[in-house]
Amino acid sequence: MLRKTSDGKIEVFYVDNLETKQLFDTERKKERQLKSMVITETNKKSDLRSRQKMASDLRKIKVTKKEVLS
Repeated sequence: MLRKTSDGKIEVFYVDNLETKQLFDTERKKERQLKSMVITETNKKSDLRSRQKMASDLRKIKVTKKEVLS
């Protein structure tokens, strides 16, 4: 599996099982979605609520990934 490091370089990364790969894929997907979310003035309350839920889901994924990798 290829992944992008924090400094922007791409590296080859091997995972032990499918669950770990799914966690990495889901984490990257949620991070992309979170970055692309736009908060509009007309739907500000619902947009903020959606953004908070997405951030909460991302934190849960990161905690689960940390547990699986350790």
